[in-house]
Amino acid sequence: MGPVVGGAILSTLGWRWIFWINIPICMLGLYGCKQLPKIKQALHQTPIHYFNLILVAVSLVRPGKVVCIRQVEILPQQGWSPLGSELLEEME
Repeated sequence: MGPVVGGAILSTLGWRWIFWINIPICMLGLYGCKQLPKIKQALHQTPIHYFNLILVAVSLVRPGKVVCIRQVEILPQQGWSPLGSELLEEME
């Protein structure tokens, strides 16, 4: 997303605007750093739900593996040779 947004800014506003865009981003970063001690204190008071953590991790891994395997099947048909395709084929 970064290269697309950067390209749009460069083509419409000019290269100097890249630096002006960074000012509000840095301000948000500084504000976030100021709030970090409050967030850390709140995290220590909240218990970790390990079951939910494992559930989210498993639900994110499976679709990612399906997408990777599907790309390994499609890309060679289109003339591409994806890196690591041998490794993904062995995972099946």
